[in-house]
Amino acid sequence: MGDLTFPFFVVENAQQETFVPTIQTKLRLRSRGEREDSMKLKATVSDVLPGLSHGQRFAVAQLVITLNDPGLRRVVFDRVLVANLRVPSRDSGNPWGPAEAFTQECDRMVPSHPDTLGMDVTLSGVSVTARRAAVDFWNALATLGNVYEEMIRKYLPVGMKAQLGVRMGLDRQIEYLDRPGTTSLPEQPAVLVEGAGELTEEVPPAALLMAELRARLGIPTADLLVEVLGINHRAP
Repeated sequence: MGDLTFPFFVVENAQQETFVPTIQTKLRLRSRGEREDSMKLKATVSDVLPGLSHGQRFAVAQLVITLNDPGLRRVVFDRVLVANLRVPSRDSGNPWGPAEAFTQECDRMVPSHPDTLGMDVTLSGVSVTARRAAVDFWNALATLGNVYEEMIRKYLPVGMKAQLGVRMGLDRQIEYLDRPGTTSLPEQPAVLVEGAGELTEEVPPAALLMAELRARLGIPTADLLVEVLGINHRAP
């Protein structure tokens, strides 16, 4: 039987991140006339249709659990915001608080295709400032898409795929790079991403239930519910 653990995509001990408010930095930004970021990252993912195998449903649940994991915030922060938009790193002495840059739990789409998920990702609340050129935002958008493509390839098994759309919500207009005009909602055309993971063939119903509860309710609540109900969800 395949591994029924949850191989999280994100860094370890993500929930141990500390936050020390630094009002001076915010005042300094305001004095230069620059706007503050207050960013929200959100993914909406298709629900599953009847007819999928337990292994396929288990893979979808793992993907959603990872999208809801607190460590994803740090991955996006480092790869998208720090690397492309010149956001101060967590080690700069000015870590962002939980309401300044956060990941919202996934919403679910009504499913329409049995073996193809839909995934819509939006990073909103991003400020256009003098320190960021238009190309920085387009590079950040491409990097954000890469992060989610990597997760889809890792968690969806061969034979499943997801149509991925990615966009950013800005507080001002920026120029397109490939045509005249401006936009405050830069987005990538939807792309079809093939799963490359290994399908777990035999998933006991109790283990699948545990995975789907964690995807729906979050890990602490799902684990508590299973404990209260006395369900043995571990693989034999």
